[in-house]
Amino acid sequence: MSIWTESTTNGEDITADQEYLWPTFANLDPSEEVRRLRARIAELNRQEMLFSPISSASFDLMAQNGNEVGDADTLDDQNEIEEKMKMELEEELKKEKQLQEELKNAEKSIGRKLEQMEEWNSNKNSAKKTLLERLKELEQKQTANSEQQKADQKALN
Repeated sequence: MSIWTESTTNGEDITADQEYLWPTFANLDPSEEVRRLRARIAELNRQEMLFSPISSASFDLMAQNGNEVGDADTLDDQNEIEEKMKMELEEELKKEKQLQEELKNAEKSIGRKLEQMEEWNSNKNSAKKTLLERLKELEQKQTANSEQQKADQKALN
């Protein structure tokens, strides 16, 4: 594959020196040169796609500015669309506010239930402690009674 490096415009050479433009291709085999050229083409295509929407938007804006007068129906339609969008936005904001209020109420409710559960747990632990103390007292009394019975039994024998 060869690269054309001369221009014939008015007899002047307006292209850059091949050695400056393509130093990496000087010692490459043709398949490697093709691979690199294809990669460069792909890169340029990606750049073109990236800049294409920007250019398109610029042309759309220019066309819009060039046709500022427009007809009244288009302006009325635009105003109607803007009003509809504004109403939809207000509706969405109301829904969001309502959801935030519901969330706040749910958080309060959960907080109250958590406090109730903590109180219940505390009461349960207190009752458990009281029952364990009572059980210990009863075991001590039973042990004392058992020892007393043994002592009484020995005294009778």
